[in-house]
Amino acid sequence: MLRLASFWTPVVLAVILCRRTADLVSGSSAEPVHILFSTNCTKQNDWMSEALFYTHYKSNTSGTITRILSCSKKNYDAPQLWHPRASIHATPEYKSQVLPDGTKDDFWDFNKPLGVSDWLQNGGKNLDPDAVVVIMEPDMLIGLPLELAFKTEEAG
Repeated sequence: MLRLASFWTPVVLAVILCRRTADLVSGSSAEPVHILFSTNCTKQNDWMSEALFYTHYKSNTSGTITRILSCSKKNYDAPQLWHPRASIHATPEYKSQVLPDGTKDDFWDFNKPLGVSDWLQNGGKNLDPDAVVVIMEPDMLIGLPLELAFKTEEAG
């Protein structure tokens, strides 16, 4: 069942975005976009995160961006944040789960749905209920303000 949560995340996100698209296009949305992306604690994920933070900053995308860092290393030293609207939300590493039948399942993709759930219950608990939350991958970059994706005449 937990594997389905990772699969259904884009579907749920699409429904939320469709509901809010009219507000974003008309400019009446008072709530900016909040971007989440999930990583584990590796140097490769560190540099991809830095690139995503940088393109968020340079593209002038409104709102904030959060790296969900799922890590089991006690003294992992993540890079210092320089982006004024960026944050890191640390969670346990969720890749190993005990299933209802008692067997252990190791699956890296558990980190995303369970990390997002952890963020919603803790770091994102004060988020406006009408906020638009976009879940991205750490290897994605932002070329233009994300809001332009909802304005077809300006989208690239």
